[in-house]
Amino acid sequence: MRRLERRSIMNEAQECDFVNRIIRFAHIGMSLTPMLIRRQAFIFCEKYELKHNFNKDIGIASKGWLKMFLKRHPEISKRKTQFNKPARAQKLQTNPKPTLRRN
Repeated sequence: MRRLERRSIMNEAQECDFVNRIIRFAHIGMSLTPMLIRRQAFIFCEKYELKHNFNKDIGIASKGWLKMFLKRHPEISKRKTQFNKPARAQKLQTNPKPTLRRN
């Protein structure tokens, strides 16, 4: 039986790890732009020495890969870039410390 779709660059465990990485970026306040996801995919594949056909000159994954990745993982939604105020970004990145109140 022939497969109609291309084989994914990452296996299921690697894709799960990559999805968790992207979700962590969202939790610390980074906007999930298409460029961020594509660049992180390239970095991930280079780090784990995965065979890929991404653009090595500019260091990003292709638009086609992003489209198929988002189709496989609808829990990730891409967003347009938004300006984060530096104070908000700093609060999102640090762990909240308990405050002591004196009466």
